[in-house]
Order: sequence, then C-alpha cells, then structure tokens
Amino acid sequence: MMKQEKKDSHCTAETVKKNKKEPIFPEKYEPNLTSKIVKNKNDAVPEKYDPTPPSKIVKNKNPANPEKYDPTRPSEIVKNKNPANPDSFLTWHASTEGQPRNIIEVLKHELHCSGTMIRRLRQAGMLFVDGNIARVVDKIHPGSILQANLSDTVTTLLVAENIPIQILFEDDTLIAIDKEDRIAVHPSSIYRSGTLANAVAYHMQGSGFQGLVRPVTRLDRNTSGITLFAKNAHAQYHLSKQAKNSTFIKKYLGLCLGKWEPAAGTICLPLQRKPGSIIEREVHADGRPSITHYQTVQTIFLKDEANGEFLLCSLVEFVLETGRTHQIRVHCQASGHPLLGDTLYGDQPWPGLAGQALHCHFLSFIHPVSGEKITLHSKNTAPMFSLLYSSLPHVDEPSSNRQSL
Repeated sequence: MMKQEKKDSHCTAETVKKNKKEPIFPEKYEPNLTSKIVKNKNDAVPEKYDPTPPSKIVKNKNPANPEKYDPTRPSEIVKNKNPANPDSFLTWHASTEGQPRNIIEVLKHELHCSGTMIRRLRQAGMLFVDGNIARVVDKIHPGSILQANLSDTVTTLLVAENIPIQILFEDDTLIAIDKEDRIAVHPSSIYRSGTLANAVAYHMQGSGFQGLVRPVTRLDRNTSGITLFAKNAHAQYHLSKQAKNSTFIKKYLGLCLGKWEPAAGTICLPLQRKPGSIIEREVHADGRPSITHYQTVQTIFLKDEANGEFLLCSLVEFVLETGRTHQIRVHCQASGHPLLGDTLYGDQPWPGLAGQALHCHFLSFIHPVSGEKITLHSKNTAPMFSLLYSSLPHVDEPSSNRQSL
C-alpha cells in the first residue's frame, strides 16, 4: 500500500501544496424575529387590541416582580407526550457545575450542527431539555440534558424495494453497503428503480426507520465496493465536509491495460464535462482540478479470449484526493492505461466484466457523532478479482511476449 499524502487541488508538475481546510460552520445564525407589535391607537375600542397578549415575552426589567419573565429560566415547559425514537437524537449532557448556556451556543459548538440544521430543528420544534420542548433562545442549566431530534419531518418518495444487500457497518447514524456491480447507487432518469437507494430504503423501513435515504459516497453503476449512506442531514453534512480533508480516505483497486511507468505517482489533470455529452468527461485546461494517487500492486498477463493473445495488465490501487465524476476512469485513459472493460473510456468490453474493472475496497472516516475513527474493508468478491485469480497461472505462459514484472 502506498503512503497517503494529501495535496492541494491546484497541482503543478513542480509542487503540490497542502489543502486549506474549510470552516466547519460556514453559515451564520439568524434569530427568529417576532412579528412587529403596534400599540393600540384607538383606546376607545379596547376589545380590538390587547397590548399584552400571552404569547408576547418581555424581559424582566424589574427583578422585584417575580411574575414577569425571568430570562434565566427555560421557556414554558410542555411535556413531550409522543417522543420519537431516542436513537434519532443528538444528546448533550450539561456539566453539574458552571453557568447556564444558550441552547443555540451548545448546538453550534458542542453538537456541531450547521445553520441549516439549527433552523430546521427550531421550525419543527425538535429540541428538548430534560424531555421537554425547548427553543434555541432558551438556556440549558447545569445537570440538564439537551436532545436534538434528527428525524426527518418528511418521508421520502423513494420506493422501497426488496433487493439483497451486504451491510458492512450500521448504527443509528450511518449504513455502509458493499455494493455489487450492475446496480446504480440512486435513481436517475435512466435507472428509475432497482437501485441501491431503493434497497437501503427497504432495509431501513423494515427496521422501523422512516426518513430520507442520503448517499454520502457514490459509485458508478458498474463500479463495485463500499458505499456510504447517512440516516440524517446532520451526519450527511459533516461527512460531506469531511470528504474534503485528509480524515476521509477512499481507496480503489483497478485492472488496467499495460504497465505503469513509473510504478507509483500522482496524476494531476483537470477534468470537465465533454461538450455534447451529459455523461462523458474529458481532460481540459479549463476543467476542475483533479488529483489521483496511484500505486502498482501487481503486473500480470491476461488472456484476451477474443484473439487468444496475452496482454500485459496491471492491478493498481488508486487513492482520490478530489472526487470528480469518472475521475479514475478518465485519468487512466489519459495516462494510456484504460481500465479493462471500460467501454466509455476504453477500446472494447472484456469477457466476464459488465463494465470497468474498478472496485472501492477501503473507506476510513471519523464518525460524525461519536468522533470514533471508522475503517471499513470490502468483503465483496468483484468480477475483476475472479478474472485476476483465474488468470494467475498464465503469468509464466507467454514466454515469447514475456516482459519484466
């Protein structure tokens, strides 16, 4: 395995600088302003206007009068008569010592909620202190427990389909699937059903989970391997942010034509959508910076059943620094070593392969809730491995075409 080294997307032939981390909380919080209250200008008709409606909250300017609002106390307590599944909550326990803290401060700096998530929790009434409904402007006192209900307030229109899946990891926040080839990750204009997302929706509904299916990582239809889904917007937000720095690592294995020279290195070629195509990408100077690190694992001769010839191929590990569409496939093509079976960026299909011989075999990241490092290894025997193993005896056969391995 090659050593992981992160570099900036603005790559040159001479040097690659370190990535600059983006701020964790790019959004600013905007308080929920109450409606403007206009004093009653017609005192002769007091029934038309009540200057002190019960919904109006006035800060206590006279501490001697205990009947007025005390800003150090929580807002009116309403018992939660129908609590959601506790597994869908983010929970924070206030220390028994110290001063009361504003709930919005805790949401931002302790639970790391985005501005969008805070607004959603506020509008849906999904904040609780000691099991009671609370507002973002309230305070949480020492010894209390703050919970944020991350359950989706809307359900997905995605049709749940009973499609077998292999689960590598699952908890209340995430689910990782070992994806087979020949299945799309999520519905599109081409594949409206029968996708991995349909299968995950079926699994989660069978477990009593009602909510949106949120892909975090995506693989092409004919690329197999580890695919990650989040069970709430909070997890999806933080994993998407994490994917841009060195704590989120994805590794692929691919079978390529030819022998890579040098055997290890970095491909730094900008990519853009090919004019006239909605799918195909190409290398272009005006494209987005794209960086792929590679390491040759093994070189091998594979027999081309179409003509009986043996072709020199390489099993290569790829590590993405950027995640552009078709990045590995286009970089392999541009380097003169297209992936076997890749009919979009290669010459011809390969017997036994539905498409490109590419497999995501490793994923590592920091859990968005627990902070634990999660490392996943694929257990899926992809068709490309069957091809590789069945061809191993042929390494020494084509003596006339033998090259240094």
